[in-house]
Amino acid sequence: MSAFALFSSVDQYNQESHLEGKSYVAIFGSVEIDFSRTPLTPGEHSVTVFALFGSVQLVFPAEVEVSLAVVPIFGSADLKDKRMAGADTPRSGVRVQVRGTGLFGSVEVVRSATVSVTPQPPYQLGGDERFHPVTGEPLAEEPRAYEGATRKIGSDE
Repeated sequence: MSAFALFSSVDQYNQESHLEGKSYVAIFGSVEIDFSRTPLTPGEHSVTVFALFGSVQLVFPAEVEVSLAVVPIFGSADLKDKRMAGADTPRSGVRVQVRGTGLFGSVEVVRSATVSVTPQPPYQLGGDERFHPVTGEPLAEEPRAYEGATRKIGSDE
C-alpha cells in the first residue's frame, strides 16, 4: 500500500506485512498511515517519503525499531517516541528505515505505546426480546418509527 495526496489528505491503516518499495507522498496535503494493526514480518523494511508543502505521518508500534533518514529542506523531520516513560518494550525483530525528503513540509514518525484491546462479544439477543446495545435494557416491543395515518399515493383513501 502506497499513498499519494495532492491538495487532499489520506488517512489509512497498513494492511500489509512487508513494506519494501512502498512510498508515501504529500504535495500540499497530508498522509497519515498507522502500522499498528497489522504485524510486520521480522527483518529489515524500507519506505520512502516525500512532503512538498505538506505532511507525512507514520505511526509504528513501540516494539518496532525505526530509523529516520529524511532530509528536511525548509521543513522538518521528527522521530517521536510516545511510549510510557520507564516502560521496557520488548523488541519484535522488525526494523524500518524511513528515507526521503521534506521540502517546505514535515515528515513525522511516531512510535506509540501498544494498547491491547480485548474484543467484545457480539450483542446477544434472547428469544424475541431485543435489548438496547449500550444500556442492555429491553426495547419496546413495537417499534415507533412512524406514528400516523398512511395512504397510497394516487388514491383517495
